[in-house]
Amino acid sequence: MTESLFDVVWDEPKARTTDPETSHAAAASLERLTERRQAVWAVLAEYGPLTDEALVSIYDQLADDGLIPPQSPSGVRTRRNELAKLGLVADTGQRGTTISGRMAMLWASVNP
Repeated sequence: MTESLFDVVWDEPKARTTDPETSHAAAASLERLTERRQAVWAVLAEYGPLTDEALVSIYDQLADDGLIPPQSPSGVRTRRNELAKLGLVADTGQRGTTISGRMAMLWASVNP
């Protein structure tokens, strides 16, 4: 069984108290990115496998409900691509259909 929506613990970027202000700003920026990647991974873990189109649709609904941080459709697709490069999501080899009737890859989460 896959993890439930927010059960996975992810490492968060940190800066030491002795680091310069720019390091703290960078860590905060990466923390937001990590939060958004985690949310995309969690949606795929809970609802996948999904096409990018379906992923964005479900993601938007959960963000509208305040369950995950909002991001643009291109942001969701970018985070999914980053997760694929990290080996945390994968193309299942199966294909789904988009609203326009085109074939699209089905993506699924891989346990971190």
